[in-house]
Amino acid sequence: MKCLLFIILLLKIVFSFENEDELKVLEGKFPDSFELESYKFFKLLNDEEYETVRWVLETMKGVKCFKKLMNKSREKDEELYQRLSKLYPKYRKMEHSLTSEGKIYIKVVYLAARENLLNQNQTETAEWKILTNEQGDKMKKIFENLSDAAQENLLEELPVFTKFIKDDLYKKHRNFFDVYLDE
Repeated sequence: MKCLLFIILLLKIVFSFENEDELKVLEGKFPDSFELESYKFFKLLNDEEYETVRWVLETMKGVKCFKKLMNKSREKDEELYQRLSKLYPKYRKMEHSLTSEGKIYIKVVYLAARENLLNQNQTETAEWKILTNEQGDKMKKIFENLSDAAQENLLEELPVFTKFIKDDLYKKHRNFFDVYLDE
């Protein structure tokens, strides 16, 4: 329901903002900070950034919101619709293949990458062993319960996620990512 309300609000607004300063006028129109950050996030992304953050939308919630936004934009915003529809096959495939285990490991990787930064691990080969606090122990337990294939995939992705958390895109939209993935 929250996702649907967000999209309805989104479509009532003219997509004509050219920079972040102009987006500030929206703050009064979005009582929910997640909706405001989501709007800024989707509006300001360029094509390369859409690819960079593909994994964020690869949760079941993300796929659902993505489809709704794409379908609603078909009539209201042709440019946005074209950009989203080019990416849709990837999300459709993910919707059918993402298991509960997959949803967990996407979130675990994100949290692990962020935790690595908090622990000042700036290397590209992040290690689970440094996760010694309560959150780290919980993540390690989840990780150990994954299948061998999922563990292997996760470890391959972890350096990529760590790198992403450090880059400018994450810093620019930190509120969006933190709220979206910490729910």
